[in-house]
Amino acid sequence: MNLFSDEMRRNPSPVYDQIRSGSPMLRDPRSDLWMIFDYEGVKRALNDHDAFSSGASPSGGQPLDWLIFSDPPRHTKLRAIILRAFILFLQLLGPLSRPQIVAAGANRNTDCVRARVSSWGRA
Repeated sequence: MNLFSDEMRRNPSPVYDQIRSGSPMLRDPRSDLWMIFDYEGVKRALNDHDAFSSGASPSGGQPLDWLIFSDPPRHTKLRAIILRAFILFLQLLGPLSRPQIVAAGANRNTDCVRARVSSWGRA
C-alpha cells in the first residue's frame, strides 16, 4: 500500500477507514513516518509540542527545512510573515468570484490569478 500514490490522494477515505479500524497509528516503512488517524490522537499531536514534532527527514537524509515540518515558535513566526504577505497579495489582486476560485483549485491552475496579475500594469 502506497499512502502517497495518486490514487490514494484522490480517494484516501476507504484506506484511512481500514487503517483506523486496526489501529489509530501507522508507521509507513517506506518513509519511516508515523501517521495518526484518530481525532483525539491528531488533536494531541498538534497541541503537545513537547511530545510530538512536525520535523521530518528522508531516510538517511537531512531534515526537511520547510514551514510545514517546523514546530513552534519558528512555525508560528514564519506563518505570521507568510499570512501578512498573502493578505496583501489578495488585497492587490482584488475580488475573485467563487466560481473562479473553485475552478482554479479544481484544475490546479492559476490562470485566473495570472490574468489578474498581468493586467495590473495595463490599467
